[in-house]
Amino acid sequence: MSKKVPVIKSEEQQIVFAVVYSPMEIDTEGEAATEHEVEQAAHNFLSSGKVGKIDLLHNGVETGSKVVQSFTVRGDNDPDGFSKGDWVLGVKIYDPTLWSSIKKGEINGFSLGGHSIKVPATVIVAEIQSLSGITEKNTDSIVPEHSHDLEISFDEKGRILPTYTHEAMGHSHFVKALTATEIEGAHAHRLIVEDL
Repeated sequence: MSKKVPVIKSEEQQIVFAVVYSPMEIDTEGEAATEHEVEQAAHNFLSSGKVGKIDLLHNGVETGSKVVQSFTVRGDNDPDGFSKGDWVLGVKIYDPTLWSSIKKGEINGFSLGGHSIKVPATVIVAEIQSLSGITEKNTDSIVPEHSHDLEISFDEKGRILPTYTHEAMGHSHFVKALTATEIEGAHAHRLIVEDL
């Protein structure tokens, strides 16, 4: 994904807002959905009563967290930085350990789980060979606030080539996915990348 996807944490209420799925963005399965399909998925999620079915890493064990808001972004210039058509959830976190992991960036996004019917289609995809950018600043009080520069390259099949961020504050982070760095020195960073 070549755009920054915001994760907004409401400290006082322990609610996290983040994108579940963005239309026409290639996902981790190498697939994409139209804006209409994303909206249908959002409606089906709520109407089927799944607001408490929040687990970690698709392990099937509910965390006790509850969806308190769900919407698809209707236009451009969203004040929180979401893009038109994004499906966004607001999830209330009741477990203090889970909330601590979210604040540290150890858990840094939502992942849609479910079943789909695959339909062959022809699409035009821009081939990106490399991306550059920075990481978000860490918000952990254990380590001074900082960010890292980075460059990411892809193989001929579009898979990320694992790399490291540039060094900052005496360390660097291993990067093997486009969402966040690996943990180093008790913290991690979400990635912000831009097309070269």
